[in-house]
Amino acid sequence: MGLPFVAVDLALPLLDRVGGTVLGFPTVVFWLFAWFVLTSVCLSAVWFLHDRHRADEAG
Repeated sequence: MGLPFVAVDLALPLLDRVGGTVLGFPTVVFWLFAWFVLTSVCLSAVWFLHDRHRADEAG
């Protein structure tokens, strides 16, 4: 699942040109901090959809 990589590494050059703020933070800073949480959400989704079934087969 490469969504966090694309969102952080490839979107930052585009967001660097965007002015303004979100909740009082510059847009780029808000984007990075939001992806700290969203990366955990993506990893949890992968675990629930994929790895959980392997644990059921083993035990």
